[in-house]
Amino acid sequence: MTDSSRNFFTSFHLKLTALICMIIDHIGYTMPLGRLVSPMRAIGRTAFPLYAFMAAEGCRRTRNREHYLFRLGLLALVSEIPFDLAFNGGDINFFSRTNVFYTLLFAVASVHIYETLHRRNHAFQMLAIGYFGAFIAFCLLMAQFVTGGSAYPVIMMIFLYLAGLLAGCRYLQTYEENSTENFVSNVLSFLPLLPVLALSVFIGCDYELFGVLLILCIYIAGTRRRQIAVLCAGVVYEYGLSPVLDTLRYEGAYIDMGTIPRLGFALVSVLLVMFYNGRRGKNVKWAFYWAYPIHIAILAALSRLFFR
Repeated sequence: MTDSSRNFFTSFHLKLTALICMIIDHIGYTMPLGRLVSPMRAIGRTAFPLYAFMAAEGCRRTRNREHYLFRLGLLALVSEIPFDLAFNGGDINFFSRTNVFYTLLFAVASVHIYETLHRRNHAFQMLAIGYFGAFIAFCLLMAQFVTGGSAYPVIMMIFLYLAGLLAGCRYLQTYEENSTENFVSNVLSFLPLLPVLALSVFIGCDYELFGVLLILCIYIAGTRRRQIAVLCAGVVYEYGLSPVLDTLRYEGAYIDMGTIPRLGFALVSVLLVMFYNGRRGKNVKWAFYWAYPIHIAILAALSRLFFR
């Protein structure tokens, strides 16, 4: 199934499908469409798994990950105001309940940091661990002086920590690669990512920790078969197992039947990826980028003009 000669979906096809499904989902979320809302939201579950897979592919294929990160960061900031107007009741906040470009930004940054460290020897990896330990110690020290329970100081410190890691990765790229493929190397390369993963939770970006980890794991998986297996496992957990466990925990022995169509449409994304041929197709990446804030801004305007 992963033989590209038998597959016919390009990157363009997957991104276009994800975009259409996402727009349908957002229309269902923002517009009072009665019985259509539930099926529209279910269709939308196809979108994020496709975006997650294509983000991992983007990390693998992009010529410059730093430029990739810049584009994601720019779109995260540009998209946040229309996102808050459409989905957060107009409460503009760049550090709370944030849009999916934050998720993609943290995921791609995590991939970049992990791979850069993973391709260097243990000395550089231990240096990164030292930086991680110093950051944790600094946070514990600052906790003694920060009062009021605000998360903003921690959020800003993690952003600075992330910037420091990315700067260190740029420096490490000047050294010759010395890959050490073993369990210790994997752990040492992953530990410095923990504050970045926590940041996705603190600012409440779309899909939070799950979204970032899914993209990172798809990338690390390597071969297409393993990527599909990781994607399938993530979809089953997020859209199948997790909602069932939440329902049982908070509502007792009751299963929300809406879980079935949501899981079904999410699994469609796995099927589409199975027929992905690894080719780019039409090169309209900026159109896909800007379609996100533009369609959300339109929906926010329509919702406020006609339904509020």
